[in-house]
Amino acid sequence: EYRMTVEVDAPLAESLSTGHEMDLVPQAQPSVSSAYFLGDKNSGSNFKFVFLMPVLFLKTELVLEIIRHQDRKFGYLVEIARSEFGGDVQPPAKRWGVLRPWVCNTNVWIPRGNGQ
Repeated sequence: EYRMTVEVDAPLAESLSTGHEMDLVPQAQPSVSSAYFLGDKNSGSNFKFVFLMPVLFLKTELVLEIIRHQDRKFGYLVEIARSEFGGDVQPPAKRWGVLRPWVCNTNVWIPRGNGQ
């Protein structure tokens, strides 16, 4: 377990759009060779996707479910990214020679305001 604080000099909507808009992913993250959603229409608060990233001679495939909760009163967003998920949409079968790491990550996004 670890904790980290990162200050992003961009509006919250712009910071989050590069992980939700699949056409922006290769531009924002050049190490990703392909990215696509799993299942039908994904909502902004719960979606599943696959990222394929070649690393040296290995291929790494991230299969993630993202769950987001927005609090409009205090202005924060909690995001959970996990590689094990249930429901009607299942991840594709793991291909030979492709690493698929286990991921369970929680992010709290707090926008900066009032010139701080």
